[in-house]
Amino acid sequence: MKDILEKLQIKDVNLGSCAGPDDWYEDPEGEEIVSYNPTTGEPIAKVLQATEKTYDKVLKLAVESFKKWRMMPAPKKGEIGDYVWFDGDCDGIQYETEKGIKGVTVTLYDGLGTFIAQTMTDASGNYSFTDLEPGTYEVYVYVPEDYATTTSARYWVAHRDGFTLRKVNQASNTTQWVSLGTYQFRGTDGEYVSLADITYESYLSRQIAFDAVKWVSR
Repeated sequence: MKDILEKLQIKDVNLGSCAGPDDWYEDPEGEEIVSYNPTTGEPIAKVLQATEKTYDKVLKLAVESFKKWRMMPAPKKGEIGDYVWFDGDCDGIQYETEKGIKGVTVTLYDGLGTFIAQTMTDASGNYSFTDLEPGTYEVYVYVPEDYATTTSARYWVAHRDGFTLRKVNQASNTTQWVSLGTYQFRGTDGEYVSLADITYESYLSRQIAFDAVKWVSR
């Protein structure tokens, strides 16, 4: 038991009040609380309680710290956006003549699968969600039933640490949410999920489908 207490830096008598990890207060007038081993009944260690005077001191320091921290700006909210288009000739390459698709519904969910927001692509096929919290998210894409015949859909995830390529067999995962992995996001407009228009499959042999993306907080 002694070795364990030493590793945990627990002394015979331990201070019970502090205003930070390196700002502990020894209060000689404080009463001691004894912790006992429930198995043997032997005393393990003591904690020196704070008196009212020491408690007031710690409370005042906490109030002063709060005044400083409340002036810190809130974390910047993020934005997620992308582009939806129809690959008319199924060659996996986006040409200028192949415009974005207007009116596609895109839905955003939280980590519990709760609906957060919904938007539709504009006249050019663009969409975006704003005011998103930075943090760690697992990214999922939904593969629809129609047009998903490619076995090598190439999704790019732009996140805090760079860009990650994830290949998805859409033909085997229709009507399912597929995970692209878990990443850190700073909440900037430079972070997004995109679906490449090249699969490196035979010409006119496959189609790419795009439906929805969701970020699940982890």
